[in-house]
Amino acid sequence: MCDTVVLRGPAGMVLGKNSDRDPNEAQLWTWAPAAEHAPGDRVHATYVDLPQVARTHAVVLSRPWWMWGAEMGANEHGVAIGNEAVFTTEPTSLEPGLLGMDLLRLALERATSARDAVEVVVGLALVLGLLTRSVAVVSALLFVVFIVGIASAWARGLTIDCGCFGGGGYDPDAAEKYPWEIARDVALLAGSLFVAAVGHRGRWALDHVLFRRTPLES
Repeated sequence: MCDTVVLRGPAGMVLGKNSDRDPNEAQLWTWAPAAEHAPGDRVHATYVDLPQVARTHAVVLSRPWWMWGAEMGANEHGVAIGNEAVFTTEPTSLEPGLLGMDLLRLALERATSARDAVEVVVGLALVLGLLTRSVAVVSALLFVVFIVGIASAWARGLTIDCGCFGGGGYDPDAAEKYPWEIARDVALLAGSLFVAAVGHRGRWALDHVLFRRTPLES
């Protein structure tokens, strides 16, 4: 069983993690420097290709030797993540897909804060159709937090960017934007709750591939 421990103190933070993988499987410490990427570039994860972003952050990773993703790591902005196993009763498939450890690295390469990392993982999982219902619940909780935060700032007369999709900080026109931002987040909250309630296993969703039922299981 994987266990992740975080210790915070005056000098900073320590992230520790054990691994329940094969003891004979070598794990490498990998340093990937920050990089700029051209439009149309793609990143090859362990099994699948994904569109690349314009800039990826520098990361240090502990990863199985054969895997693109990582068990744990940290980036140049101080964001640190440890991978944990997810148990499910859904039938699995041997079809290749995006791994949880791939999501960990993708988040570290794209996030400047813990909130950004959660948004990256949730967004990628929803777009790719991976663990859709569970991720939709997390998405709904995020939008509840955003709505409450915007409403609180509006009620207190603060003029700040909500930072719901990046950004943040002082915004002189914030008061005019608050109603539209709340309406947008309410609509996205409704969409997240709908997906959480009914699920989504479209033809191109990873859930359809990874958790495909056989005739005997149907």
